[in-house]
Amino acid sequence: MEQPGGLASTQVEAQNAAALQLAIKQSLKQAALERELEAISEQFSQPCYNTKLQKTEPYHNAFLRNLFGIRYISGEREKFQFELDRGVIYILTKIRQKRFMSAEFAEKTHIELILQRIGEDRYCFSAVARGIAQGLNQRFAGQNWGRNAVQPAQATPATRAASDEGKKPKPKRDASSPSAKSQKEPKLKKAVDEIHISKPIPADDDPIFGLNGPMRGTLIKYNTADPQTVAKSIVLNPNIAQISSKVFGHNGINMGQFFPRQMAALAQGAHGSSQAGISGTAEDGAYSVIVTGRYNSLEKDGLEKFEYCATGSTENTFKDSLIENLGLKTMRRSLTTKKPVRVLRGENNEFRYAPKVGLRYDGLYTVVKEEQRVNGKGGVYAVFVLERMEGQEPVDLSRPNAADIKLFGELKERLA
Repeated sequence: MEQPGGLASTQVEAQNAAALQLAIKQSLKQAALERELEAISEQFSQPCYNTKLQKTEPYHNAFLRNLFGIRYISGEREKFQFELDRGVIYILTKIRQKRFMSAEFAEKTHIELILQRIGEDRYCFSAVARGIAQGLNQRFAGQNWGRNAVQPAQATPATRAASDEGKKPKPKRDASSPSAKSQKEPKLKKAVDEIHISKPIPADDDPIFGLNGPMRGTLIKYNTADPQTVAKSIVLNPNIAQISSKVFGHNGINMGQFFPRQMAALAQGAHGSSQAGISGTAEDGAYSVIVTGRYNSLEKDGLEKFEYCATGSTENTFKDSLIENLGLKTMRRSLTTKKPVRVLRGENNEFRYAPKVGLRYDGLYTVVKEEQRVNGKGGVYAVFVLERMEGQEPVDLSRPNAADIKLFGELKERLA
């Protein structure tokens, strides 16, 4: 049976199915991009000390270090700067794929503010990053940032066929001709391949990513259509609802529960960030923290009581003022409210109670004290003391056990 415009019904159905798959893929990409931009705009709102300009202001080194988990090592500033620029250019490249701006997207992500600041010389971004940001700013400003704008609808094969009704039909192409094969079949196949190969959904009984696996709620993303030769990363599984971590208390997490990667803790509601060590808000306080010994020389770890430093503790050079960032405000709020904070410990050879690999859930603690000390650069920093709450099961130091470590090794092999 022929449809208007000369398309067979099976061909219309196949092309509509491909269009639907692409729409789902684009929707998931947009949701991920929105989360990344929200994190950037949140970091941009926090004043951080700019060592180059010698004053406190929003600065890309601070927010990108938090966003991408990059650590600055003295004597490697050029490498550090390269990593920062590469990170922001990666984000800008994803934004550049948006042809049209919507008012909802602009309001949710604060994209206008982000592009303006990245494009300004005073924030010390690279010329490449500034150029991309300025170009995007001009593009979306011309669209009035999606306000009162009507975006052109994307036609599907069905809508095109309907619109052609009443028009003189075009001559049908011979399906066996080279032009028909090269223009139709490869495009449809490529779209389907990208969807199924780039983010294959793990089986329910997968020992690592399945419903009972330690990485449940996540999957491996392949960055090109060839899973044998590309870089791999762990992302959230779109087929499994992410458990909200914005809850005080255990939130269904078992004592000693093992997470091979921080992304698993995010997916399962243990911790609300795939990168940052503090999860919470300045209004509510911390829901959870991850103890990794990032500031080994400044912190002390113990099962019943430990010390925790906010971001920027080793970088500050001010003798009389702290680096005011979201982590500091969040921990101070927890000190006031005394609400329980979930604590996960990460692997660290220098900490006696740290797990050998991955992350381990050690229960609920409260923030009981803040102290101010001086770091090696003469700058003041804040140390928070957390004490374990009574009435809980003891910390399970047997985790990760041999089975956990074996699965951790298998995960590394899959990501290699």
